[in-house]
Amino acid sequence: FSFDVDQPGRYVIWGRVIAPSEDANSFYASVDGGEEVVWDAPQRDPGKDARWWTWDPVSARDVEGHQVDPLIFDFQPGHHRLQLRPRAKGTRLDAILVTNDLAHRPRGIWPASLPAAPVRISAEAESAAITAPFTVQADEAANGGRFL
Repeated sequence: FSFDVDQPGRYVIWGRVIAPSEDANSFYASVDGGEEVVWDAPQRDPGKDARWWTWDPVSARDVEGHQVDPLIFDFQPGHHRLQLRPRAKGTRLDAILVTNDLAHRPRGIWPASLPAAPVRISAEAESAAITAPFTVQADEAANGGRFL
């Protein structure tokens, strides 16, 4: 996912995800060609419908299993790239939000809940360049009816 920021600052990258189980709850993520980290998404509540989407910030798990949640990115103005690849089959992503408002907590289906200020950059997952093993699939509960 490629995006531009027009202000230097600290940013959080959010994804709207489904993590159906403890064995299917993570991606590999890297930003601007940096080190790849394991992003563990929250596991869905077993008492809810299997199509439970939630907003989760990109996080990292270290080799000892400790979480850095959320990861904070120091971006300069210009072009940036978030690269994801699947780690656990069944983990899904349908929207991305990049914000320099560290207190913002996205809710609902994007973009209806986005605040007007400060700077926000967002992209839908299916707008990215799709490479194997990712595929676009249908789910009526996903934003726009599709997910990766």
